[in-house]
Amino acid sequence: MKKIVYLTIIFILIISINIVAFAENSISDLNSKINQSEDKLSSIQSEKSVALKELENLTGQISELESQISELNVRLETLNFEIVGKQKEIDEKQKEYDDRQALLDKRLVAQYTTGKVSYLDVLLSSNSITEFISNYYLIEQLSTYDTELLNQIKNLKLQIEEEKSNLEDTKVEVETTKQSIQTNKTSLELAKAEKDSKVAVLSAEEKEVQAEIDQFEADKREILEAASNAAIQSISNGTYTSVSVASAGGFICPVPGRTKADITTGIYGYKGHTGSDFARNSKGAVDGLPVLAAKAGVVIKSRATVNSSGKYISYGEQIQIDHQDGTSTLYAHMQPGSRRVNVGDYVSQGQQIGNIGQTGNATGPHLHFEICIGGRRVNPADYLP
Repeated sequence: MKKIVYLTIIFILIISINIVAFAENSISDLNSKINQSEDKLSSIQSEKSVALKELENLTGQISELESQISELNVRLETLNFEIVGKQKEIDEKQKEYDDRQALLDKRLVAQYTTGKVSYLDVLLSSNSITEFISNYYLIEQLSTYDTELLNQIKNLKLQIEEEKSNLEDTKVEVETTKQSIQTNKTSLELAKAEKDSKVAVLSAEEKEVQAEIDQFEADKREILEAASNAAIQSISNGTYTSVSVASAGGFICPVPGRTKADITTGIYGYKGHTGSDFARNSKGAVDGLPVLAAKAGVVIKSRATVNSSGKYISYGEQIQIDHQDGTSTLYAHMQPGSRRVNVGDYVSQGQQIGNIGQTGNATGPHLHFEICIGGRRVNPADYLP
């Protein structure tokens, strides 16, 4: 009886040790990912802080430019008013010039072209010396008037030409002012749009990384809960068996027609990579191919990892199977909506559980496949045919 009790205690201890080891290693891996994401989040927040300060400085510059634009608009209105006034004045002087020119032409025609009377005829027709002198002064006054009128007309003409030149200069100044306003506006709009866009991108990245951290934390809670439930279930039905790395086996390749020789990226092929990838190789593309259960077991995870905006993150569409012998497998980045099993379902070896895709943090269609033994991730290539 004592032996049975001792064996039962040892059995429970073995179960607990394996489950705890599985949970601790999984949580350790998640903590590592959380630390990486938190570092990334800190970097994004730092960059966003700098961008916000730049945006604040730019806002001050924008305010100054808007003040300049307001002043330029006032100047433009003034110039437009002056242009209208100048044009009106030019029109009036042109009319005066035309009227005086017509008057002069009319009088000259009357004096010089009507009849045959000339200044000399007027002088010679004088009846006395007194009349001669009177006629002489009269003719001299008319000549002086004609000369002054002609000079006045000439000066008016020169004045009109100068005012026209000034008007053209004013027009050039107006156009330059308009161009300056437009340039300032364009510069203002481009600078503001650029900074706003940068802040928006950083904010989106900040939310996405925070969502990843939240998901990792949720994964930790789920692992602990699943480990606890698995321990209780295994102890109650006596189906749990501790398996060592050396004795684990019986897996098939999760991709039909492929073997471990078709692994395109092995475990730790890059930092943080904890499984093996099956992607396009000499045998062709894998997008849409069935994902097979590498060994029979119970589904302990079947979900799509997304952020608050519904975008796939992390492993995307994923399934995890507990094979109830101390081993488990994970299948990630499957096609949207392709998961065929739910948590608690029993699956047989070779049963299709989904289709290969590229959801989550994936740069192309591939299956990310993991094997855990005693709670530790191992190299799938050591256990696949």
